[in-house]
Amino acid sequence: FGIPCFPVSLKRLLIVVVVIVLVVVVIVGALLMGL
Repeated sequence: FGIPCFPVSLKRLLIVVVVIVLVVVVIVGALLMGL
């Protein structure tokens, strides 16, 4: 059960997830700094 090569859609999905996580971290950090 191995993946020979990453599909383009999976790479795109991974990039989207990383961007969302970074945005959430920045927002949470800004909220904590504001408190």
